[in-house]
Amino acid sequence: MANTKISQLSNVGNVDGSGMFLPVVDTNDTTQAASGTTKKADLEMVVNASGYEFTGGFQAKSDLTGYVWDSTNQVTYTQTNADNGDYLRFGLSNTVHQAVDTPYWSDPTPNPNWQGYGMFGGDHLPAGKTTTLINYTFDGWSSSSMTGNQITDTGTIALDGLSVGDLVSVRFDYNIIPQIQNTTVDTGLWWATRDNTDA
Repeated sequence: MANTKISQLSNVGNVDGSGMFLPVVDTNDTTQAASGTTKKADLEMVVNASGYEFTGGFQAKSDLTGYVWDSTNQVTYTQTNADNGDYLRFGLSNTVHQAVDTPYWSDPTPNPNWQGYGMFGGDHLPAGKTTTLINYTFDGWSSSSMTGNQITDTGTIALDGLSVGDLVSVRFDYNIIPQIQNTTVDTGLWWATRDNTDA
């Protein structure tokens, strides 16, 4: 393939990178030159270095409206909550997850085994992660350590299989109808450090 531009090569298509390699320069290895040593990188690790999942499986949703938020079925935050500085906790529910996370598209063919994962069925897990990013049944939180709405504290982001230094980004989308003047919404993640039960 001498004298062939990269733009002229055939496209490998949308693949997971398995069995493919990229040339990289390891600047920490000066065996070949002071500027670094050319090595190969597993494309599968590059493609799968990050991952994502989606869920709408929040337990506060009611089956009276098909688990859809609307003006008659919502989570309220009162003036008393504001005065007390309370947080509203949004627990997860495996029942709601099963009802709302069904893939809605047909092309590309969605993963039929999405239950327990999320809408994308675990198809986009980060490298090193073999289980779901979302645990819908975890109930090891202590309600006494957080004030506010007493929705059952169930569910967690599942970080097993990840490593120290991995970056986790979480996005929340809200539909908010302000009820209290000068309201500011702060989002937080309730977390706990690992202990010997997480080994």
